Amino acid sequence: MISKTALLICTLFKTVFSLGLALFSENVRNDWATIISGKKPVILYASSFLKNKIEAQKGNVQAQYDLGMKYAKGSWEGLNNLANQTPFHEAIKYLKLAADQDHVKAQFQLGKLYLHQFMWPVRGINDEHRTPENFEKAKHYLQKAAVKGHHEAGIALGEMQMYQKNIIV
Repeated sequence: MISKTALLICTLFKTVFSLGLALFSENVRNDWATIISGKKPVILYASSFLKNKIEAQKGNVQAQYDLGMKYAKGSWEGLNNLANQTPFHEAIKYLKLAADQDHVKAQFQLGKLYLHQFMWPVRGINDEHRTPENFEKAKHYLQKAAVKGHHEAGIALGEMQMYQKNIIV
């Protein structure tokens, strides 16, 4: 049986060896030179995030949904971060790509994002999003999901109708 120490040494050796071989490549050396000189930013992603991003850009609907949800989670957690609205806009972008290809969960989540933008804008940043257009976008995507049997979308539509009739939920 291999001890933990031997396994650690083997893993460390493989990592150092593969990095060492990579440095013999001219492209890798040039990339590192531009990073070190500050001409190219270093961007590190978690592997699942990077994989989703690559697959989403290739047109994989499930990857677009997954990536949109990762960005949406970042935008929900960062609502108080007024300086960075990128996760929110990226969430809209990728969920819209999936929703427009009839991904039911993406349609529901996109509808929720548009509704959230309309109902509870972040003061100073999202005030311009409190428009009838975003209300209609929310309604559009929630209806698409509800027609396909998404129950929560139907409930959200009912709440929207009550809001329009000034009935407090």
